[in-house]
Amino acid sequence: MSSTANSAGARAVENILHGYSNLAALEKTPPVVVSGGRGVHIIDEDGKEYIEGAAGMWCASFGFSEPELIDAAIQQFKKLPYYHSLIDKTTEPMGELAERLKAMAPVPMSKVFFANSGSEANDTAVKMIYYYNNARGRPEKKKIIARQFGFHGVTMAAASITGIPAMHAGFDLPLPNFMHTEFPHYYRYGEVGESEEQFATRLADSLEAMILEEGPDTVAAFFAEPVMGGGGCVPPPATYFEKIQAVLNKYDAMKATRSASSAMPLPPPAIRWRSPSPTAPSSSCRSAISSAMSGGYRRPCKTASVHFRIIRWSAMCAASA
Repeated sequence: MSSTANSAGARAVENILHGYSNLAALEKTPPVVVSGGRGVHIIDEDGKEYIEGAAGMWCASFGFSEPELIDAAIQQFKKLPYYHSLIDKTTEPMGELAERLKAMAPVPMSKVFFANSGSEANDTAVKMIYYYNNARGRPEKKKIIARQFGFHGVTMAAASITGIPAMHAGFDLPLPNFMHTEFPHYYRYGEVGESEEQFATRLADSLEAMILEEGPDTVAAFFAEPVMGGGGCVPPPATYFEKIQAVLNKYDAMKATRSASSAMPLPPPAIRWRSPSPTAPSSSCRSAISSAMSGGYRRPCKTASVHFRIIRWSAMCAASA
C-alpha cells in the first residue's frame, strides 16, 4: 500500500469522511485502496488479492466483475440510464422488479417503495407507521421498540432503531419514543439449563412487559432483523418470532423487518418471520429488503414493502383531505 503524500490512500484521508473509522488512526495508517475485483476476491492498488468474506457491505453476493451483469447494466444504460417515479411516471424495470418482490414476500403486500439505502427504507417505514396511525385516529400510537445490538441504519430514525450504544453517544440518540428490548442471543444470554424455547418465551414476556409499561395504545411497531447483523450474525432462537408475533398481535402493534444480512430475497424458511394470518394487524409493514438485491452492480438498492392495511387507510385519509 502506498503511503506517499499524493497516494490514493493519503488523498482519501484528506478528503473522505469514513463514517465508521477512527479518523486519527487513519491519518497514521491510510485505508486499503481497492482497485479491482474478481469473483470473491478484491484487489488492492499493489495487486494483492483478498477474499471478500463479507461481500462488501453484505451485497456483492454474485461476486465482482461478472460479465453477464455488467452487460445487462450497459444495455440498460444505453436504453435509459435514469428516470424518477416520484409523482406520475415510472419505468418498465421498476414495475417488473416490484411485481417480483411482491410475489416473493412472506405475507401479501400492496406496494413497493424503492430507496437508496437501508437507512432510507427504515426511515420510510417509520413515516408510514406514523401516517397509518394518524389516519386511524391514533396519534399517540407512535412508539417504536427494537432490540439491543440490532442494526437498522445511520440516519436519525434508523440510528434510533439501531441498538448499538456507540451509534447513539454524542448524537443525542435515540430520539424520543424509540426504545430497545433484549438481545436474543441464546448462546451468550441463555441461562443455565434454559432451552432455546424457554429463552424465547422469556424474551417475549419481557417485550410484553415493556409494551404494558409504556402503554399498548402508544406502542406502534417492533423492528427486528431475521438474522441480526450488528450483533454478530445471530439467528433467532427456536420459536422466538412466533412468540414475539403473538405479543404484537395481542396489542395491535406492527412488525417491521430488515433483512440486509439475510439471504436475498428472504432468509431460509426456518427463520422467516411469517404472520399466522396475512391480514393480522402486525403484518402491516415489512421494511428494508436485502442489500444483495442489486448484487453491488448499482448504487445500493433497498425497498420498503407496504401492507394492504396501510395503503387502504392512507388512501382513505387522502380522499377525505
